[in-house]
Amino acid sequence: MAMMENKALDHLNLCLKTARMGVWESTLSEAPLVGVDVKWDDEVRAMHAMPENYNGDVMEWYFKHLHPDDLPGISERVAGIFDRAAVGRTVSFNYRFIWPNGDLHYIEMHAGVEGLLSDGRLKIYGLARDITQDVLRQKLIEDQKNRLLSASRMAILGEISSGIAHEINNPLTVIQARSFQLQQMCENGSLDAAKIKFAAESISKTGDKIAKIINSLRAFAHAQENDPVDKINVQELIQETLDFCKVRFYNHGIDVRIGNIPEHLEFECRLTQIEEALLNIFNNAHDAVLNLSEKWILLEAYDKNQDIEIHVTDSGHGIPDDIADKMMLPFFSSKEIGKGMGLGLCIAAEILDKHHGKLSYDRSNQNTRFIISIPKVQAER
Repeated sequence: MAMMENKALDHLNLCLKTARMGVWESTLSEAPLVGVDVKWDDEVRAMHAMPENYNGDVMEWYFKHLHPDDLPGISERVAGIFDRAAVGRTVSFNYRFIWPNGDLHYIEMHAGVEGLLSDGRLKIYGLARDITQDVLRQKLIEDQKNRLLSASRMAILGEISSGIAHEINNPLTVIQARSFQLQQMCENGSLDAAKIKFAAESISKTGDKIAKIINSLRAFAHAQENDPVDKINVQELIQETLDFCKVRFYNHGIDVRIGNIPEHLEFECRLTQIEEALLNIFNNAHDAVLNLSEKWILLEAYDKNQDIEIHVTDSGHGIPDDIADKMMLPFFSSKEIGKGMGLGLCIAAEILDKHHGKLSYDRSNQNTRFIISIPKVQAER
């Protein structure tokens, strides 16, 4: 029996070594992180860069190199073991550890209660693993994802650029006309104070309109997570977002219909982010109806007590269940290769999630309808 137990233990140690996991044990008093007889095996010592000839106190080494910002959280988690001290109770936590050479390592710890000693201390044991490579790999994935999201945003800006040019050309024509009128007055010596005032006011208002369009475009291009939360009117939100793409809809013969939208319906959000989410949904609807004989998009909004809902319905005849189940996953696209990155709905859903809302597909509608639901008040997570 003893031989079998030793063999099983050898197999366990081999598995732990293969997984680059170490074993440690300690006794803890109720004062958080006070250790007695702390023992680390060779693997745990190595992941904490402890020299082989180090004979000092383990906890002294630990506290000396532990990232100072992580100490309060660890103290809280370990102290929590004493709330309901029982055999088998476990706790897990991650922390950053600064090696003597300055390298930063991420350590994952799992601790379990082996028993309560007669003096009130807990006998605990655990496993440790260096997860630095996992963390760095995840950061790399996040960086690549952010670059793709940025590329997607730039692609959208490219798509709407012609519409923005049209929106700016119209007011520029007004400015040129009013300027020519003032010039003619001066050349003919027929200065009329009322007409001059009217022309000047017209130029000023038109210039403000151009500035608003440019500022909206700049804000959209540089939307950030820390943009301020403002109270936004739903009618104005939809109209401003349509300004980015209405020329594109018009050029492709798509009828944009404005349905029921309460005049004073408001909610809190980061404006440029919600505009980006809406624009992605509008573009998705545009592509969906582009080749249909009947091409229209209907926009509606509703007051749902604590929430607001925006409905975007197009003339399509719904989405097959197998596609609907996957269409909000990143990089999933039912379009031809090269026609889309498969990020539009994913980005929209992620933005709405960060606003405590959601994007859903209405499977019950005879056409294709997406529903945006957002709380009127943005509470902190």
